[in-house]
Amino acid sequence: MIKVLTKAIVKPFYEAHTGFFLVLLFFAGGFMRAQEHIMIAKFIAGSDFLTFILVSLFLLYQLKASLFTKKLFQKQHYRFVRNLTFLSPIRQVVLLSIIVMSMNGIVLVYGFFVSRYMLEIEVYNRLIILGAYFLLSLTLSTWVMMRQLKRPIIEQKNGAIIQLSNRILWKPYVLWFVIHVLKNRPALFLLSKVLSISLLIGCFSAYDPELYDWRFLGVGTVFAMTANLMLAHEYFNFHAVQLTYFRNLPTSIVNRVSISLVSILLLLTPEVVVVFRHIPIEVSYYFSIQIILYGLVSGLFYYHLMLYKSATTEQLGKACFYMTMIQAFLVLFGLPLYILCITMFAFIFNVQFQYYQLHDY
Repeated sequence: MIKVLTKAIVKPFYEAHTGFFLVLLFFAGGFMRAQEHIMIAKFIAGSDFLTFILVSLFLLYQLKASLFTKKLFQKQHYRFVRNLTFLSPIRQVVLLSIIVMSMNGIVLVYGFFVSRYMLEIEVYNRLIILGAYFLLSLTLSTWVMMRQLKRPIIEQKNGAIIQLSNRILWKPYVLWFVIHVLKNRPALFLLSKVLSISLLIGCFSAYDPELYDWRFLGVGTVFAMTANLMLAHEYFNFHAVQLTYFRNLPTSIVNRVSISLVSILLLLTPEVVVVFRHIPIEVSYYFSIQIILYGLVSGLFYYHLMLYKSATTEQLGKACFYMTMIQAFLVLFGLPLYILCITMFAFIFNVQFQYYQLHDY
């Protein structure tokens, strides 16, 4: 029974949030060493405020997981899961507790990691708070899931105002993905923006024209814009699942690329604002435009890399990681950002020509 529930609930949860976990693994495993992980854990263990922030992040993660299961159980083809209610209450609690812990695996692992250093510095009050959160979270999440299984499946309908706007207002195709992300994946969008903006501001703040040249900002830009990799992955899934028919429409390649560029540019609005407001005054606006252009083209480049590779998520993660390191290495040795943009544009159009030749229906 537990294998069926794992495939029906846990697996879709991780698949739906692949972009988030991919970026988390990319930054935690690709950029941080073991000593840095230990240092951060000790900082959290030694501060009440940081412990509160950590518990708050864990709580947001759990709320996201609960909302996901709520939507899942309202689907018609998940009626079979409701047969759990015929089991004894104790068995229901055991099975659903295992599912909750499986969905919170990353939270549990990091919580135990921080708890080790709380024990080391003997801050038992924070350890009790963290343990109480895990116990309360597990209990409440299991109880909420049991309640969700007992509720009838309700047909979801939009309000009258939304239905009227859908009939009257025309939504351009370039806004479809933007609306999809803001409506269905707001946490993913927020996380990608927080990471990219934080890296950009940190890079701009650390820049000293007497010590560094443009390459410092160039390498920082490459790593900052990599945070949008999760949006590129979501863009790939959006087209592969919901807009498969669009690939068969008689639309020119230039038009397809232009529409994608406009959609990505709209999602890059926060980075554009940060670049023009926080870039050091010693840096020319010409280089600012290069930063924005790189962010725009790199997002589309990673999407076409996924289209070209057609590999598993793990293989795509490795390919994107190596590609980012290669680009950072080239910038470090003096290759301008606009040359990288031209090269990525060439790859994008090459993939477009190859893909639509192979998929000529």
